[in-house]
Amino acid sequence: MLAQETGARLHLAHISTKISVELLRQAKGKGARVTAEVTPHHLLLTEEAVRGYNTNLKVNPPLRTEEDRQALITALADGTIDAIATDHAPWARHEKEVEFDVAPFGMVGLETALAAIWTKLVMPGELSAQRAIEALSTRPCQIVGTQGGRILEGARADFVIFNPDQIWEVDPNNFASKGKNTPFAGWKLQGRVIETVARGKVVYRWEK
Repeated sequence: MLAQETGARLHLAHISTKISVELLRQAKGKGARVTAEVTPHHLLLTEEAVRGYNTNLKVNPPLRTEEDRQALITALADGTIDAIATDHAPWARHEKEVEFDVAPFGMVGLETALAAIWTKLVMPGELSAQRAIEALSTRPCQIVGTQGGRILEGARADFVIFNPDQIWEVDPNNFASKGKNTPFAGWKLQGRVIETVARGKVVYRWEK
């Protein structure tokens, strides 16, 4: 309401509920300059996953219901939710291996985001490949006003090489990140980032 009244830009992080989607859709319909993002874990997991008190599933905002999850997928597919943000939050092993109540919030997300979205949403047809790539790359750049997310002569060379057919099992011990706190350990995913280039330099290369 404030964004609509003042004309200010507003970006909402980590949309996680059906009612938030409805309010966001209303605001956009009224011309408010508002954008929003959703995380892979809110798109793929629900509160049911937390029954075992795995601290890697303790996130903020918390995981929601299946009804909320479906509303998020629909909103992402139709553009109401603009972008996907990993909410990458690495913690040391000893910080997460404690009682659920005292464990810190967050999970690592960078190394599984694209493959998990591809496997669980794109391949079943719930999200188009074009929309998934846009939400993870070009749209975030547009929101923050950077020149990334484009492959053009003279543009900043930020991109990944992605093999959509590569099948692999998530093993946090093989992560490039020092953070291993992922609930996706043991998941079989299809689609793998083979190489990451940032500002023209290869910063990651998958070694078989």
